Amino acid sequence: MTTLNLNSTLANWVIQYPRTATVFEALGLNYCCEGDETLEQACREQHLDPQQVVVKIEQIIAEHEDDSVTHWEDASLTQLCDHLEQTHHVFVKDELSRLSAMISEVVELHHFKHPEMQELQASFTAMSDGIRPHTLKEEQVLFPFIRDLEQNQSTCPLFVGYVDDVVKTMTRVHKHTGEWLSKIRKLTNNYQPPEDAGMLYRITLDGLQTFERDLHLHVHKETHLLFPRAIEVEQQRVNASRHH
Repeated sequence: MTTLNLNSTLANWVIQYPRTATVFEALGLNYCCEGDETLEQACREQHLDPQQVVVKIEQIIAEHEDDSVTHWEDASLTQLCDHLEQTHHVFVKDELSRLSAMISEVVELHHFKHPEMQELQASFTAMSDGIRPHTLKEEQVLFPFIRDLEQNQSTCPLFVGYVDDVVKTMTRVHKHTGEWLSKIRKLTNNYQPPEDAGMLYRITLDGLQTFERDLHLHVHKETHLLFPRAIEVEQQRVNASRHH
């Protein structure tokens, strides 16, 4: 039914069939930070039956076969940068502020019965402190350079390997962010509210889960689509300049 198989990477599954991201999220398969793993490897690590996972994947692909889904591998680098800024970056900034305020209120109301929420607050704050300057650097430095690289079809010798170097730094931040998200997921028992949780508590956990899902997709698009292609274009410009 599909052109991919158990030896295809998680990232390639989501690139070719974006709807599979929902299956991977539900099963705890990390297609962003560990997207280079094959589907079979990832399933074995999570003690999942690979064949059963393939059935779920094929089912969701069939259910959404007629859906209009944007395939970002066909977009230009400029379009990808614009999309990331206007969609995911805006969402991240808004949600960091909104969730931070909500978590503070939940901690104030529930810290006696649920002291783990204080640890969650500290983890969320630490994650936010890493994400904010990271997105700013992308918007003010990396993305403008990538747009210029694509549109002007040239690169200054002073910046040879620049994208590659910056991407390595960005990838480290992505990895740390993924670790914070995993810790938050663990502290919230996979975002399951305790029996005595009020409406605000439940809405906060739901918001955190939505934030995690969006950030996974966000990181996936940067790590597996934008960054490798930008590095490739940069190398092509460098090679071309050496032959002139």
